[in-house]
Amino acid sequence: MLIRVENPDYIAKFPLPKGKGWKSVASKFIISKKDFIKNNPQLAKYFNNEKLAIPAGTNFNVPGHKAQKGDTASSIARRYGMMLKEFLDLNNLTNKASTVVKDRVYFVYAEPSEAYKKSAASPELVPGPIEVKPPLAALIPKNSANLTDISTGAASRKNILITEISDEEKIKSISTKADVSKATGISADFIDRLIEFEGVKRQLSEDPIDRPIVGIGHDLACRPKAELAKYRKLKAQGHKLSDKEIYQLLTKDILEAQSGLKRTLGANYSKLTRSQREALIDLVFNLGITSFRKSKKLIKHIEDGCSHLGKNPKKAAACFYNAATEFDQRSAGGRILPGLCKRRINDMILFTNHKPSQMPRKVLEKLYETYAKGLFASRNRTEFFRTTNELMGTKLIKTPKGHIEAIALHKPTTWITNKKTGIVDTILKKG
Repeated sequence: MLIRVENPDYIAKFPLPKGKGWKSVASKFIISKKDFIKNNPQLAKYFNNEKLAIPAGTNFNVPGHKAQKGDTASSIARRYGMMLKEFLDLNNLTNKASTVVKDRVYFVYAEPSEAYKKSAASPELVPGPIEVKPPLAALIPKNSANLTDISTGAASRKNILITEISDEEKIKSISTKADVSKATGISADFIDRLIEFEGVKRQLSEDPIDRPIVGIGHDLACRPKAELAKYRKLKAQGHKLSDKEIYQLLTKDILEAQSGLKRTLGANYSKLTRSQREALIDLVFNLGITSFRKSKKLIKHIEDGCSHLGKNPKKAAACFYNAATEFDQRSAGGRILPGLCKRRINDMILFTNHKPSQMPRKVLEKLYETYAKGLFASRNRTEFFRTTNELMGTKLIKTPKGHIEAIALHKPTTWITNKKTGIVDTILKKG
């Protein structure tokens, strides 16, 4: 006889497909409208006015199961009133090449499916409906990731056993950018942006402050001398790193950044949204965990924000906005670098999950300060102006009265220097 299940073990996040509404998500996970709305209070406006168009990619909280030791695909499916095929299809798994991984989150049904009810030998075998409670975090970013990150394996069996994968095994299995995303749990968009900022070095090279690097920003200055000697030897031999080698180095660096953040922030790390974690990963990837730990105010604001999650969403949001204003690490080697300024702008946009036009005044002012410093330090100011505007999806204008405004991009833009106060106090106008 099955034990009746009253609550899911975890709340998973499901991104809305293009052209679909919230009803399609509710029906996919076999959950009642009442429980579905209760589980997604942050999206109340779409329930109250069903004519509103929900942006594609918006995250809905749906029933999920965090796999534990001893779980199999069959046992999880049976526990939530699902046929094995329903569980596999819902999670993009197959019998031939899939594993259920400990601590991974899998989508499940909130109520037994009709197929399961028909297959049950008696009514006693059918588990009761699951009461889906609201998640602790009320701040769900529009572009947060799907938490059902499924790894693949070579085993072929009906009951798919739990496996625990070490970081070393993860790194060895990496061959493509998609593998990096699966192994680290970060989005492909974040990886693309990281590649854009760091560039790709197939042989030993140097960054703007003369530190030895290889691959995608893999800093050798803070690593054992033997590793630096290895890449010097490879360069002398004319060897160029393959995509697989580069992606393995990238995975190693991201996993190290994640590990450092987890040690520093503790349980609060898991309370952050995916975009917030990615912003912090980029910061640590860029600066190192030691430098990050010196950002006491940033860490304090994050801790305060996490303490208010689920209790006072407004206070939590205010604390996270304060944290965003602490993304001001724009110098290296004793000078401001335009690349770092652009990177901090990207991190602030990621962390707040807002475009500049949506940012609170204090965050927008910090964004503009970073922007102006980067423009002033840039050798090719026209290029910095253009590429940074594209990154923000808008352009910032500081009016003669000192007000900062975000203007939508409609055509190419130009920058104009305020001759009285210099380039730092730049006034931007339409081209």
